[in-house]
Amino acid sequence: VASTLKALAAAFPARRVSEIHLPELAAWWTERGEGKASKTQRDIRAVLVTFWRWALRQGIAGSEPITVAERLPAVKVETGEKRILTVAELQSIMRHCDQDMRAWVILSAFGGLRPDEIAPGTNKKKAKRGLLCEEIDWTFKVIRLPAVVSKTNRPRIIPMSDALIDGLKWAGIEPGMTGPTTLQNPSQTHQLARLGRDLFDGAWPKDALRHSYGSYRNAIVRNLDQVAEEMGNSVAMLHRHYHNPQPEQVGQEWFAVRPASVKKRTKAPKRA
Repeated sequence: VASTLKALAAAFPARRVSEIHLPELAAWWTERGEGKASKTQRDIRAVLVTFWRWALRQGIAGSEPITVAERLPAVKVETGEKRILTVAELQSIMRHCDQDMRAWVILSAFGGLRPDEIAPGTNKKKAKRGLLCEEIDWTFKVIRLPAVVSKTNRPRIIPMSDALIDGLKWAGIEPGMTGPTTLQNPSQTHQLARLGRDLFDGAWPKDALRHSYGSYRNAIVRNLDQVAEEMGNSVAMLHRHYHNPQPEQVGQEWFAVRPASVKKRTKAPKRA
């Protein structure tokens, strides 16, 4: 970050941010990334986008809601691309998952939680307990994820959309309940292997529900700083993976999915 911004300042001395226009910024970015790996080129772009968004908030980058840095062409990196699910795929997962996996699916798809933040972790040395029902604040409609559960060891607050609220009730989780939201990690019960085989031609798309949340949530709020805070990620990482401008309507369609619209295989489990 420091080297990129230092080089930017050297290339445009005594220039206001609002005075740097797209053609010259694009030419500088292209030259700086020439001969470098596509991931490096994308990382440089992510730094520029983050800087310009900060400058916009400070009132020194003009008044256009989409900055010149965000207008730089996206760099596609085939290796490590994040799999984003469609609404139809989400409905299929909800239709075919077992009862005890419902909360895991809902918290991933509509809350963006990491798999091991929801259920007991699979890492024997660093395993965490997973989210508890009492950490769901139904009054203020937020999930208060504590540091002892968060992968980053920092607490965070996740807003509860109507989709998340309805989905949790479909999973059998109601206000006043205590204890784990998910008793076992789906990867340990072979459910992911089964769904991968039945729905995704062989392999479960790792973290796809969480990645989909990030992409569709950003389509609605158009604020990666906010989405990064909700997901417990860095803004730069989200720029690399979720700044693929999706129409707001597509995001709204994702969060409009309701259990009532999905044919149920079994009844929701009873919880103490």
